[in-house]
Amino acid sequence: MKKYIVIATVALFCACSDFVENYDYESILPEGIFYKSDDDFIKAIDAVYYQLENGDDDLFGRSYFWESCVSGAGDMIHGTNRGTEYTRIDNFEMDGTETKLKTTNGRIGQLLALSNNVIYQLLKKGENNLSPVCKRILGEAYWIRGYVHFLSAYRMGRADNGVPFDRYEDFNPYIYRIPEQRATVMDNYALIIEDLEKAVELLPAYCVLDYDKNNYGRATKTSVWAVMVKTYAYWAAHDKSKWEKIPALVDKIENEGRRALLPEYADVFTVEKGNWSSEEIFSLNGNSKVPTTNYFTITFYAKTWNPSVNGCMQNGWGTYKPTLNVYKAFVDGDKRRKVAILEYGDEFELYGSTFQFTDPNDVESGFMCGKYIDPYRYPGHQYTNNNLDGRTDLNVPVIRFAEMLLFKAEALIEMGQASQAAAPLNRIAERAGLGANRYSSPTILDVMRERRCELTFEYADRFGDLRRWVMSTYDQTARNAALAELREKKMIRKYVDRANVDSEYTEVNCAQDDGYRREQFNPDIHIAFPWNPDDVKTAGGKLKQNKGY
Repeated sequence: MKKYIVIATVALFCACSDFVENYDYESILPEGIFYKSDDDFIKAIDAVYYQLENGDDDLFGRSYFWESCVSGAGDMIHGTNRGTEYTRIDNFEMDGTETKLKTTNGRIGQLLALSNNVIYQLLKKGENNLSPVCKRILGEAYWIRGYVHFLSAYRMGRADNGVPFDRYEDFNPYIYRIPEQRATVMDNYALIIEDLEKAVELLPAYCVLDYDKNNYGRATKTSVWAVMVKTYAYWAAHDKSKWEKIPALVDKIENEGRRALLPEYADVFTVEKGNWSSEEIFSLNGNSKVPTTNYFTITFYAKTWNPSVNGCMQNGWGTYKPTLNVYKAFVDGDKRRKVAILEYGDEFELYGSTFQFTDPNDVESGFMCGKYIDPYRYPGHQYTNNNLDGRTDLNVPVIRFAEMLLFKAEALIEMGQASQAAAPLNRIAERAGLGANRYSSPTILDVMRERRCELTFEYADRFGDLRRWVMSTYDQTARNAALAELREKKMIRKYVDRANVDSEYTEVNCAQDDGYRREQFNPDIHIAFPWNPDDVKTAGGKLKQNKGY
């Protein structure tokens, strides 16, 4: 997709990363010098995609991944700045000054401003006056605005405190104003659905059939329906009736959107079989050959330490390492564990050579994320950049069809139709090697475990899942299980000889010396992240801090 060449004129209206400055409409281009032709609007929406998938690694990349998989959830540990702000979310001691939280929120605010501006300019021309290309771009902008609004709402919103959001088309955006903070997160979810309903009317259904190859990766009806599913699932924590919306949407994704599971789980995470496959709904588009200044950098690094001696490899997420907790979540025979996690003695390919995994350096875990190593397997640099700067040709999944099936199963269970939930859940289990008839009347605990194993180390967001289950007003089983997982200590395998694949090990808390205080998770407070206190102050009463911070 030709969407990452950000020309100077477009870049002029990119907002800053501060909450208030994100809504400084003086940064928008003067009306008279741009937005005249279809090509202008293509360049404008492509610049928004660039900021969504690249930016400065403030959203997809380390920041959002760190927040969702590493710190809040119990699936990974990290080795960077332990004891500082990186562990405050681990210990649920965050106060909103954490760099990762601020930069993620800043990127979301910027994307809301950018997509808002494209919508405003197109609607000003009149929908009936738009070319087919501009109508499609309007749909793309509605989808991006809805999606990033969702990313803000489910992370920062509460039933008693929504997130700031305005639509430029509702007022004159050249008059500076801070967006209205909605009273409840449910108000935000309703606005998100409104945008997505507009988007779905304007977009094609399926990128590989409805776009030429240079435009793969743009929004489709399928990606819109998928964000609707996620929005309704989070909304359902506060309003159980929203589960009823999900099964039909997932059926649309499968039938009209032509989505399906790939035959093998491992194929999802390969360049040759996973990229633009039937399972892919929205991904970060890989490209190892485009300079980083013009393309998002996938922060997956392949690096060897004395490979001829111990075959140690840093990959996946660098110093972000799997915990023993997530390893044990997989039952014996589950093929997904070998795809997701390398343990001592496992063989892997690196540029055509075979090594055994050990972990003699870096943060100690005893494991490594193996889900994204496929581009590094091949001789030479067929799918990677020869500078080993992290860029690969692998499309990294953000939303895929398997997650939709899991949401369908969860919805049916919460609607009292557990026997019907068995069919979508068994499709997931069968591919995992657990049998085609593993479930007959599954429970919410089955769905919770399947989501953890199927989507581990992905942008589906385990921490978000746990928080929405904790927020549930009607499912005490899900709430109790989520609370237990959030409060458990993160465990690792501590080896006597870290360079020896046959070394003995003990199972210990990953931070025995200083200890993680995860039992401090407070379901009345930590269901939402805190706003940056400086932003709260600067907003002058127009931004209300979340409870408990």
